[in-house]
Formats: sequence, structure tokens, C-alpha cells
Amino acid sequence: MKHPDIFILIQSLSPSEKRYFKLFASQQVKEEKNAHIKLYDLLEKLNAYNEEKVNAKLKSFGDQKQIAAIKTYLYNLILKSLRNYYAETSTDLILSNFLQEAEILFERGMIEQCDKILDKAIKMALGYEKFVLLVELYNRKERILFLQYTREIHDKQIGELQKSKDSIRNKSIYHSKLAVLGHEVFSVYKIKLANRDDLPTDLATLENRYKVLIKEGEDNPEKKSILSQNHINYIQFLLYWIVNDTENAFEAQKKHLEFMELNFTVFEDRIGNYISVLHNFMDVSFKMNRIDLFNETLQKLKKLADKLQKKLTEQQNVRVFKTITFAEYNWYMHSSNFTDAAAFTKSVIEQLPLYINLIGEDAKLRIYSFISYVFFGNAQLKESLFWLNKFVNETDSDIRPDLQIFSRMLRLLIFYENKNMDLLEHSIKSFQKYISKNNTSQQYEILVIALLKKLVIDDEPLYIKKTLEYYRTLFTELKNDKKEANAFIYFDIIAWIDSKLEGKTFAEIKRR
Repeated sequence: MKHPDIFILIQSLSPSEKRYFKLFASQQVKEEKNAHIKLYDLLEKLNAYNEEKVNAKLKSFGDQKQIAAIKTYLYNLILKSLRNYYAETSTDLILSNFLQEAEILFERGMIEQCDKILDKAIKMALGYEKFVLLVELYNRKERILFLQYTREIHDKQIGELQKSKDSIRNKSIYHSKLAVLGHEVFSVYKIKLANRDDLPTDLATLENRYKVLIKEGEDNPEKKSILSQNHINYIQFLLYWIVNDTENAFEAQKKHLEFMELNFTVFEDRIGNYISVLHNFMDVSFKMNRIDLFNETLQKLKKLADKLQKKLTEQQNVRVFKTITFAEYNWYMHSSNFTDAAAFTKSVIEQLPLYINLIGEDAKLRIYSFISYVFFGNAQLKESLFWLNKFVNETDSDIRPDLQIFSRMLRLLIFYENKNMDLLEHSIKSFQKYISKNNTSQQYEILVIALLKKLVIDDEPLYIKKTLEYYRTLFTELKNDKKEANAFIYFDIIAWIDSKLEGKTFAEIKRR
């Protein structure tokens, strides 16, 4: 069943937000106090929402209508506590509070005091490029000018104010165009990442729109802002990254990161964007084999997380967790250090309950895949199969077909390693149906299926050896195909074949 909003909200709270709410709620003097605290305590302990259990616990507080009112009251109280909690750290909330204070002063006829607050808010909003709020702040200033009407001063100030409003609108519109294009290019990147297919047909159209917007900014420099330049840097990186132009992608993302750090004041309350840029720079540095920059950037992210621990929102903490987890796993996969990877995996598994409902399906799939691969590399096949089964059984098979294929294929190899040939034959058929249904069949998957079908036929050592040697040659040739090369990043089937031929562990082959 779909969880109600109140349950989702409570589950999303960080430990510090929960502590603040309990303190905040204890200061509220309401008749419903005992009821809403009891409801909060009940929902906070639940792993999954149970309507009957909740209502049974609250039946002493009234009928269904009264219980519904308690839930609504608690929901609004939590939101109010979160507003208070972030009132002094969120730029948007600070500016919104300035607007409210200015309105209160205006309604009391304290025009001079109202004007001072608006000037303070405008200065802050300009520094952070809060375009939407700036327009509203300028509208409030305009209202004051009409009250303080003096022809000569009024016309000049109104003219200057109108110019400021027009400038902000132009910057905002240009920024919005780039933001929309950035989302569209990112969607193309995700499709390319998941399917390993040829370049999307609409990529050329997106590139042309990008060039048009660049020209618009060059012809009208007054439209440009730090935020619009940030989007330009981001789109340029993605356009290179999509076509596997790693060198230019590296230079573009290096420039992007330097730009953000040079203008960090604007991004202070957009820390999620900065984390994403760090993540992308680690990815491209890794691909360029610049392990020094990869490790340097990873340490920078960890220090940032420690420094801002109390200031980060729950969503930002989730993003930090995902970014560090993916980066660490990328390093362990690159170095094939399965021993250290096992220790890191233990800490990830311990932290997962805190984040599993917040990280999203895509991230959950990636983490499950990483965990299963680490256990496989350490020859802990039972544990690897456990996480692979969680992957297959707990997730939507339409999400991330690349990871779906990797996980299903790794299961086949585990069945072979465990000499469970009946289950292997059945699973091969299921795997074939999956790639056929999802139109994701590539030469790499076809060869894996063909190899395993051959290995099922006979367990005579000489036959096994010749079969493995034959398919090793085919896979080695396939690895030179640019379209298929990425498949070997997910799983090095050649290393697995070598482990069988040489009588060594998969980890030993990967480490050499």
C-alpha cells in the first residue's frame, strides 16, 4: 500500500531533526499534545505503515475523524519545526522571513524600517542570485516608492527600479532556458548509460540548441549570471561525456569545478549542486586514470561533509552518502582490492537502513550491485547471491537495464560455481527472456549465454578447458569493439575465464 504523507515525512527526518522536533513539540501547549506525540513515537518506530495498527493504538483519542485530525496536526507541526530548524541556515527561508517581516512593518505604517529590511534582503538575494525572490522584493520596494511620492525623486527611482527588475527577469529567463536544456541532456546521458546503444538521434538537436543559447549569451551579456554559466559548464561536460570524449570531458569538468569554487558564495545554499560536480569530477578523473585527482576530490568531499554535518539537510546527507559510496566502490573495483572493499561494504550495509528509503531506486540498484560484486570477488558466493536476489526481487526490472543484466548474469556464474546445473539451465532461459523482452541483447550477453550453455553439457576437464579457451578468444576480440567495451567494466568475464583456466581465484586474476 502507498504510505501516507505523515509516515513518509517522519521517516525522512535526520536524527538531529528528530531531536529538534521533540524539543519543539514539547513547548507546544495543545490539547492534542499527548495524542500527536504518541502518534509520532509510533510512526517513527515503524519500518512499514500499518493503518490498522496505528488506529488501534490511537482509538482512545477518538473516532476516525478525530484520528485523521491528529495526523494532520502532527504533519503541520513537523513542517513548522523544520521551518524553525532551518530558519537561520536556508537562504530561501531567511529571505522569505525578511519578506514577512517587511510586510508586517509595512502594515503597521513603519515604512522606513520596512525599507531597510527590503534593502538588506535585496543585497542578500543578489549575492545568491535568487531571481524569483528578487522580483518580489523589487515589487515591495516599488510599493514603498509610490507612498513616498516626490516627482523628481520618484521618476528617477522608479526608472532605476524598473531597470533592475528587467535585468533580473532577463537573467532568470536565460537561466531557465539553460536549466531546461541541462535536464534534457542529462536524460539522454542516462539513456546512453543504461543501454550501451548508439548515440541517441536527438543529441544533435540538443547540441544545436546549446550553441544557440551560447550565442544568445554572447550577444546579450547582460542576460548572463553565475548560475547560467554554471549550467553552460554542466551541459558542455555532459555533451563530451555522452560521446565518450573523455579528455575534453575532463577539461570541461575541471573548469566547472574551479568555477564553482571561485564563486562558492552563490552555491553555499546549493551545496547539492557542488556535491554533484565533485562526483562528476571524480568519475572523469577516474576514467582518465588521474587517481591523484580522484583521491584528492574524494577527501575534499569527506572534509566538506564533516564541516557541514550539522548544516546539511537530510537530502544533502543522502547525496553525500551516495557520492562517497559510489566513489569508494569505483576505487575498489579499479584496484581489485577486495579485502579492503569487504570492510567498506560492512560499513555500507550497517548504514543502509538509515538511507534505503531515501536514496531512490537507481542508487539502491547500484549499491546492491556493488555489494554483490565485492562478495563475489571474495569468493563469498552465498552472500553475493543473497544481495543479487534482493536486487532482482525488490526492484523494478525496467529500471537500469545495464545493472539488471549484470546482476542476472552474475547469478548465472554463481550457479555454475556452485555446480547447480539444473538451476543454471532454468536461469539461462529466464535471462534470455529478459534481454529479449527488454530489447537489451548485445553481443557480450549472447556470448556469456553461449559459453554457459556449453559448460553445462559436459564437465570433462579437457572439454571445459577447450571451451573456455575458445570463448576467451571471442571475448578478447569483442573487448576491442567500442560499443561492447563498457560491458567489461561491469564484469570482466575474461578474468573469470582465466581464473578457471589457471586454477586461481577471481580476485587473484584481477589483482595482477
